[in-house]
Amino acid sequence: MLVSLAATTCGRASASEPDVLATDGWYSGYVDGYEASPYASNSGMSTSYCDEYAAGFDEGAAALLQWQIGEALAAAEEFADAGWYAGYMDGRAGSASQVSNSDPPNYVDGYNTGYAIGKAEFEEWHSADMAAQAAGDAGWYAGFTDGYNDAPAANNSGAAPGYADAYSTGYSEGVASRQAENPV
Repeated sequence: MLVSLAATTCGRASASEPDVLATDGWYSGYVDGYEASPYASNSGMSTSYCDEYAAGFDEGAAALLQWQIGEALAAAEEFADAGWYAGYMDGRAGSASQVSNSDPPNYVDGYNTGYAIGKAEFEEWHSADMAAQAAGDAGWYAGFTDGYNDAPAANNSGAAPGYADAYSTGYSEGVASRQAENPV
């Protein structure tokens, strides 16, 4: 269901598109997409909140760009495989999408959710690795794994202490279980 965010999105000061990117359109789309997300909404606590958010977002976008050009490309060069970089970004996106939540969240729910996702993700990694090797691009799988592990954890609802720990424990055991069943 589509929900209008016109009333909640925070008007961000426009940032100049970086000339160094080969695809300026991607950066522009990234910013627009980020602004459309619920996380870019104004808290409504004060008029200056939007301005503070806008300034912070611009600095964050600049830092992201610097990271992309610097460490990520250096890592891709280290792997001698541009597929690593593509995989890294796919991995980060995949990890960030794994948000677990319930009402109310609790330790058992966190463990069970983490376990199920851990098994499913390992199966996806295994399939991706096989496909990457078949295509002669094992670097993508290495990048995907690195990106997934480096992405900010998206498994803590914050509503109950221990939920994130339970999720992490379940996730680790889910991966281990799947790996034992279907080792890479």
